[in-house]
Order: sequence, then C-alpha cells, then structure tokens
Amino acid sequence: MTNVRSFMRTFLSSFESITARKVISSLESTLRKMKTKLEVVRTSLQTNNVELNSSISSKITKLQDDLATKNKIIDALVVKNGKDWKVFRNHAQFQNKGRKCCEAIKKENPKPTVKPTVKPKKDNKLKDNVASDSKGKENLNEEPIIDDSEEEEHDGHELKRRRGREDQMDKHQRIIREVEEKESVEHESKVTLESPKLLFPVLTLEHIMSEVVDLPS
Repeated sequence: MTNVRSFMRTFLSSFESITARKVISSLESTLRKMKTKLEVVRTSLQTNNVELNSSISSKITKLQDDLATKNKIIDALVVKNGKDWKVFRNHAQFQNKGRKCCEAIKKENPKPTVKPTVKPKKDNKLKDNVASDSKGKENLNEEPIIDDSEEEEHDGHELKRRRGREDQMDKHQRIIREVEEKESVEHESKVTLESPKLLFPVLTLEHIMSEVVDLPS
C-alpha cells in the first residue's frame, strides 16, 4: 500500500512536470511567433514613417518655395502700389489744378455784354458866324463826315477777346481730356494690382500646415 501511494505521488509529480514543460514550450513557441510578427510590424512602421517624413518634407519644401515666389510677387506689387499711389496723388493734384484753372478762366472771362452801336450824330446846324448866304448853302450841301476809326477799334478789341476766350476754352478741353486719360490709366492700374492678389493669395504657416495635413500620403 505504501509503495502504491509512493508510485502515485511520483507519477503525479512526473505528469505535472511534463505538462508544465509542454505548456512552457508551447508558450515559448507562441511568444517567439508573436515576437517575429511584431518585428515585421515594427519594420513596416519604420519604413512607412521614413516614407511619410520624406513626403511631408518634400511637400513643405515645395510650399515654402511657392510661398517665397508669391512673397516676391507681393513685394513687387507693393512697390508698384506705391508708384500707383504717387500717380494717383499727382493725378489728384493735377485735377485740382485743372479745376482751379477752369474757375480762373470763368472769372477772367465773364459773359460778353453786347454794347449798342453808337451812331455818329449828324451836325446839320449851320455855323453861327456865317459871312454870306453862299457859305451857308455850301454848309447845307456838304455831307457829314462819319469817323469809323472808333467802331473799327471796338471791333478789333472784341475780336481779340473772342480769340482769347476760344484759346482758353481749347486749353480747358485739353485739361479735361488729360484728366480723363489719367483716370483711365488709374483704373487699369487698379485692376492690374488686384488681379495677382486673386490668383496668388497670401500663404501663412497655418495654411501650409493645413495643406500638408490634408494632402494624401
């Protein structure tokens, strides 16, 4: 009986030892397989990480180059805008001078007033001290002498004033035409200035990072 019990104990101990070894061996095999799979996953992740970093770096470099190019364009537009502002200021000054010149022309050349033509008076009176009747008859038969020099002088002065007014009006029309041309140039410059801003919006660091995140790998 004692031997049987001793045998059973030895058998159970051996069985437990063998079972434990099998379990441990199976566990080791499973762990080795998991380790191998994890190594494969780690290697794949490292490769993908390198590729992703390279792609992001290239995209950031390209965006930085684009940003530098657009900043150069914006700087050039700022310089051009400054020149356009000078043109606009000169145009405003020129327009102000033109308005003052027109006002001065109106003040210097008011509307002409038509003077009534003065007819020379005919002197039909006989001289008081007539020596004889024959002299009196001669005076009655003589035609009165009309002096046209005063009327010709008035007509010449009026003609000069008319020509002066025409010259002033031509100058006024020329000033208005130049102002309109400058306004047209200013409008075209403004359109040229606004067009690149619509084509090339200003990029910021947040915009660059958002584009990098949104772009597919």
